[in-house]
Amino acid sequence: PGKPSALYVQSNHLTLSWPDLELREEHDVLEVFLKEAKYGSWRQCSDSSMDHTNTLCTIDGLRPDTQYVFKIRLTNECTGKSGPFSSVSDVVQTKPSPAMLYKSKSTVLRNSMVYQLPMEEDIKYLDRKNKIRKYDIGHQASTLHEKTILLIGESGSGKSTMIDCLANYSLGVTVQDPFRFTLTCGENADSQNTTVREKTEWITIYTLHPSKEYAFPFVLNLIDTPGLGRSKHKDDDEALITSVEVLLKHIEKVDVVGSVVKSSDSRLSVSQRLLFDSFLNLFGNDISENMCALITFCDSQTPPVVNAMSTFHHALPHDNYFCFNNCSLFSTEKQESNREAFWKLGKVQFEHLLKYLSTVDSQTVALTLRQLDIREEITYKIQSLEQFFVKALCGLDSLIKKEHAVQEQKDVEEVEVEIEVLEPNSFPVSFKEQFALTCTRCNRTCCKYCNVTRDCEKMSCNIFKQNQYCNSCHPKLCHVSEHKLTQHTVEQIPSKRKTVLKVTNVDRCGLIMELNEKRQRLNLILHLILKEMTRKHNDLQKKSRHPAKLTISEKLDTLIDLTSFDRQSYPSGTEQILRNMKAELDYGQQPNIYGIRLKDVIEELDELD
Repeated sequence: PGKPSALYVQSNHLTLSWPDLELREEHDVLEVFLKEAKYGSWRQCSDSSMDHTNTLCTIDGLRPDTQYVFKIRLTNECTGKSGPFSSVSDVVQTKPSPAMLYKSKSTVLRNSMVYQLPMEEDIKYLDRKNKIRKYDIGHQASTLHEKTILLIGESGSGKSTMIDCLANYSLGVTVQDPFRFTLTCGENADSQNTTVREKTEWITIYTLHPSKEYAFPFVLNLIDTPGLGRSKHKDDDEALITSVEVLLKHIEKVDVVGSVVKSSDSRLSVSQRLLFDSFLNLFGNDISENMCALITFCDSQTPPVVNAMSTFHHALPHDNYFCFNNCSLFSTEKQESNREAFWKLGKVQFEHLLKYLSTVDSQTVALTLRQLDIREEITYKIQSLEQFFVKALCGLDSLIKKEHAVQEQKDVEEVEVEIEVLEPNSFPVSFKEQFALTCTRCNRTCCKYCNVTRDCEKMSCNIFKQNQYCNSCHPKLCHVSEHKLTQHTVEQIPSKRKTVLKVTNVDRCGLIMELNEKRQRLNLILHLILKEMTRKHNDLQKKSRHPAKLTISEKLDTLIDLTSFDRQSYPSGTEQILRNMKAELDYGQQPNIYGIRLKDVIEELDELD
């Protein structure tokens, strides 16, 4: 077999490829082996045996920021006879995990193990009267869809610890890591009489903005609420319900209402019954399908509280429950002998929760269904425009490099230049029963977490609405028949490629002029798409409870920050191109885009080689 090589390297997984293999015997399968480059011994990757016709596979379960090498061989399934190994791959180093990156930015708290995640308070949500506030964690990307989990529970049920657990799982913290993160620690620093039983006094929204290494591709809102029954005064519980009603005016939809309950509760307490009744009254009976239980202090047995929830007079969907044992979060190996098993249990249940979150229908809170449909349609269009914007960036970056190469290599008739082009890359979906909807015309995934599982049901996907044309394929609006369900996503990622320009001294000046004209045209196209992206962003903001109009220059600032944060998704010269565009705007030199139709320039981009 030929030497394997790594294509797409992340913190805990990568895609391995190798040259096509010739069939040696009828029942040949291919096996993949790995080891750490400096230490360790060779071992076969789990589930790595595959048909010999495959030329790539995904290797999971790798350690972050670690060097690995790989080799492959053919083995006959019937005889057990193995062929020779391939050459050992080049050393491949996995990326640091989000947890490792955040650790360097976090503040160490107690016993040098717990770190406070860096958070930025969103003042727009601050309501001192009703004790409501919001914090953002991570770099904000406005075009991602949002998912919201509202955590409720009686006093002392462990909602705040549950949020810390979900945050640690989201950032990829492993049980072996010598650090843990907290979001909620110290939130009551102003209070001198905080009891051990109930520390949370504010309704707090924690918004996790994901990078590509997160366990989910959407913005996740975790809402922590005080517990009912935290005091002996009924007025306090009624005030909490009022505060939650005020909170619902700040948020647009809720995807999951998670009731945090203890595993040992054999029957629901009065405060728990009041809690469920109150939230069912706030949302209406439809919210019952979005309610689930997050059960703490679990072992491997069926929790008694499940039966208690099944007998509740509103007939809660008790089948939707997820088991955690959060004592493994901040315990040390000496303190908890079962910490690894409990951590693994929580990690698996967190993945199940994400799957449930990605498939359940959102329940509207502050906006009508029509308003939410409009917001979703605009979001899809923004994401499509961003794809074309990146394509135009790649084209402009390539033209700049070609022009510079022709000017610098004056006496060379064959000018070699390295450019970057967008190429489709396939990535497996997160769950075995999950599907993505991909456009065969645009060659990209339109819906990464599709709610349909059969081709005949494609029209029920949110990207089509009622008219059989895809809102994500903007402005081409590809037909539903041009989309297919797959168990992998397709993303356009810049890839380096060498090209040769044949030029003589006679036509060198003409070629430079031609490249310059194309460069000016692409610059104009970028300004047009940028203007449309900004307009759509402002349309989206109009549907928000806190509208904030964005200028084109401010949109450029956001893009510059985003490209420096996620360099893999953009060509290398992107930041300089965007800064040049901003300089043109600041000095009033924006190209004249009047009368140019967006659909026409999109067709031009499709013709780029």
